[in-house]
Amino acid sequence: MQNGNLAIIFPDPHGRDIGPRLLGKILRTAGVERIDWEQL
Repeated sequence: MQNGNLAIIFPDPHGRDIGPRLLGKILRTAGVERIDWEQL
């Protein structure tokens, strides 16, 4: 995901979907609001 100068790389070494808890944690750490994520 990229937004302006902010790029977020999601770790996924197993090639599976990332669970909602991990996704939420990554987005919170990056300062991305849920509404912004859902609009992508």
